[in-house]
Amino acid sequence: MNKKNNYRWFVLGIGVLAQATFAMGFAGIPITGILMRESYNFSLHELGFVLGSMGLGVAASEIVWGIITDKLGDKTVLILGLWSSTLVFVVIALWFTPGNSNSGIKYLHLGAALAMAGACGGSINSSSGRTVMQWFDDSERGFAMSVRQTACNSSRWGNWYWFTSLASIFIWF
Repeated sequence: MNKKNNYRWFVLGIGVLAQATFAMGFAGIPITGILMRESYNFSLHELGFVLGSMGLGVAASEIVWGIITDKLGDKTVLILGLWSSTLVFVVIALWFTPGNSNSGIKYLHLGAALAMAGACGGSINSSSGRTVMQWFDDSERGFAMSVRQTACNSSRWGNWYWFTSLASIFIWF
């Protein structure tokens, strides 16, 4: 039982790291809104569409990811979600930034790419939540869920520095 007790904290740490990683993208991109509007030449309406697209992707995929998590297990879905969302973010960085486009980026294309990133990353919510439910008893589940959820808010706070710095690099070069 002691080995299980130690391992569950490791598993919780992985869930926290996964939540923090996805929250950086989910909450960090809106921080760059002013830079995006200027560099992409988006209207306010277009910028609002782009910034909301990632949330739409998460919302559209959440139930599907829950079903897939039940079928394949939390570890598989967590890894699949992290890698697929990473791949989408790399595609966005390489092909959907102003410095990498000669003809300008269409807001619908960028919005679709961010919706796809949200749809892929939405898997982290169901898989890491299921992990906590599986590894922690009723008497500790609330604490474990709070620790996991704290990762989202903590990484959102750190985004003010990282995303404005990264946006400056990608947008201006």
